[in-house]
Parts: sequence; structure tokens; C-alpha cells
Amino acid sequence: MGPFRKKQPKPFVGEDALAKNLANQTEMSPQTVAELYRIGVSPGAMLRLEYFFYADAKANGEALMAALLAKGYSSECCPAADGSGLFCITGWTTPIAVHEDPVVEWTAEMCQLGFTHDAEFDGWGTTPGQSDPS
Repeated sequence: MGPFRKKQPKPFVGEDALAKNLANQTEMSPQTVAELYRIGVSPGAMLRLEYFFYADAKANGEALMAALLAKGYSSECCPAADGSGLFCITGWTTPIAVHEDPVVEWTAEMCQLGFTHDAEFDGWGTTPGQSDPS
């Protein structure tokens, strides 16, 4: 390695971490959907999902936030509350049908979108009492 070659910074989320997180998140999402059904959410109800990502660089968090805003989601990027030096990117989706397939597909998309911006998708939640137009 010559004296003028810059060492590439190590990514926050490497391909191994993406694969592991993708497997974990897509395994947990059906369990969360089942739990929503158990507490009375109708299958197929349209709910906005709250999402969470972490990035180790503000620029990556802001780029991810811009991509999420472009999807019509609300989004913000701010320092994580735990003092870790990470940035938390969070917000709410547009309504998504609460069925296993679309939620798992969306979860996989979020894992990949996070990876694209060197951020880790940390999961999602929702508020079952959202107004349902039915």
C-alpha cells in the first residue's frame, strides 16, 4: 500500500451484518403481526408503522432520512438518546396493510435501504388505535 492511498473507512453495516439483520427482522415481523392480531387489530387493517434505524455518521442518517421522506414517510435524524454517538433515524410510514407478506416485504426493503445508506434497520412498531376508516 503506497503512502498516498487512503484507507477506506470500515462501513457501519457490512454485508454480513445486513444478512444477519435481514434474517432476524424478517423472522420477527410475522410474530409482531400475529401479536397485533391477538390484541384485536383486524387482518389487513391499514396502519402506519413507526420505524427505527441507527447510523454512525450524521451524513448517512440525513441521506437515509431524505430517502424515507421521498417515499412519503415522516422522518427525522437526531443523536441517539443513549449517548453512544450514533444517530437515530425514525418516523412513520404511510399506511401499510397489516398482513404478514406485505409487512415482511416492507421489512426486507427497509433493511436493504438502511444498508444502502450505511445504517442499520432496528425494527418497527405501531399504534393499534389509529383511526380506521371502516
